[in-house]
Amino acid sequence: MRIEELELIEKIQRLPLDKLKEVSTFVEEKLKLLEPVKESPHTLEGILARPGFSVSAEDIDQTRREMWANFPREFPKDDK
Repeated sequence: MRIEELELIEKIQRLPLDKLKEVSTFVEEKLKLLEPVKESPHTLEGILARPGFSVSAEDIDQTRREMWANFPREFPKDDK
């Protein structure tokens, strides 16, 4: 092990339990950000799951096409 790793382990071992829990939670959250997104990028969950997400014009266009794909192009005529 490198010296830096040993120093980090020693620092962690000296932490009180409440601080150790905070460090553990922080590390888990950061590691989740590194995991690949499993949701489709065209769903709300998929967009929000991406770290630093942003919505491009292409994302909006694709979502709009999917939403309006089965929408009738003309209103039904009233037979009265």
